[in-house]
Amino acid sequence: MNLLLSGDWHLTDKKPEKRTDNYVMTQYNKVRYIFSFAKKYGCEFIIQPGDMFDTYRTSEYLKQMYIELFLKQKKDNNINILTIYGQHDLKYHSSIRDDTTLKVFKEAKAVSILESENKNLIIIPTDSKLLYVYGCSWDEEIPKPEEHKHAIHILVLHKMVINEKKLFQKQTDFVSAKHLLELGFDLVVSGDNHQKFSVIGKDRSLVNCGSLMRSKIDQANHIPYIFIYNTETKSLTEIFLPVLLFEKVMNLEEVEKEKQVNRELELFIEQLISSDEFGLNYKDNLSNYMKINNIPILIQTIIGEGVRNANK
Repeated sequence: MNLLLSGDWHLTDKKPEKRTDNYVMTQYNKVRYIFSFAKKYGCEFIIQPGDMFDTYRTSEYLKQMYIELFLKQKKDNNINILTIYGQHDLKYHSSIRDDTTLKVFKEAKAVSILESENKNLIIIPTDSKLLYVYGCSWDEEIPKPEEHKHAIHILVLHKMVINEKKLFQKQTDFVSAKHLLELGFDLVVSGDNHQKFSVIGKDRSLVNCGSLMRSKIDQANHIPYIFIYNTETKSLTEIFLPVLLFEKVMNLEEVEKEKQVNRELELFIEQLISSDEFGLNYKDNLSNYMKINNIPILIQTIIGEGVRNANK
C-alpha cells in the first residue's frame, strides 16, 4: 500500500498581506495537485498532520469548495484524508473542537480524524500486514505503539519537531526527531514546523514536509514537498510541488520595508528573549495562564471571543 504524506496546509480564504497572486486559488490548485499524485501512485490515504485550516472559523464558500473536492476524490478515486487537530484548527488554540471547520469536515465525512473517540488509532488492513495509524493532536501526549510486531506503526503528530538544532537560541517548546524515532514507530509524520526536513532510515523514518504555501517573507527559499510511503518496503519517495518564483507572488518592495522594521526591532526582541519572565505571544501567555489555573472552559471561550473581537 502507498500513502501520501503532506505537511501543514493552512487552508484559508484570506490572502497574506505580501502575496500578489490569487492566493486562494493557488492554494486550491496545490491541493488538487496533491490529489493527482495520490491517484498516480495509487494512494488510498493522504496523511495530513494538523493545521489543515489557518483558523477554526472559515467562510461558507471555502467549506463548500473543499468539501466538494474531498468528497469527489473519495468517491471517484477512493482517496481518503487522515488528519489531526493543529492549534490553528482549534477554537482559540484551546482543546475546544466543537464549532470548528475541521469538525464540520468530519461530520460531512470529508476527512477522518485520529481522535479520542477511536483511541486516537485507526487500524487499516493491507495485503500482507496491519497498518496502525496513531494520532497526536496539538497539546496531546504522544501515544505508545501497540505491541504488535507484525504491523506497521505510524505516528501522526502536531508538535514542534526539530532535527539537529533549535530554530532560535532559547527555544524550549519542542521535541527532537531523534527522540521520536526511538519510540518504536516505523514512520513519524509531523506538522507544526514549517521548515521541511526528513530523517530516513532503513526501518524507521520521520518526515516533516513543512508548509504547503509560502505566506511569509522568510520563505523565499521554501519549496513544498510531499512524500509517497510504501508500507511493504518502508521506502519513501520525495516529490516537490512546483512553485512560481518568489518575486512573482510576493510584493518585494513591501517585503524590504518589513525587513527594515524587523531590524529596528531586533534589539528590543533580544531583550525580551533574554528575559525569563515574559514570552512574546500574548495569546499563548493568556492560554497558558488559563490552563495552569484551571479556568473553566466556558470562561476560556468568553475570553477567547473577546480577544478575537478586539483584534478585528
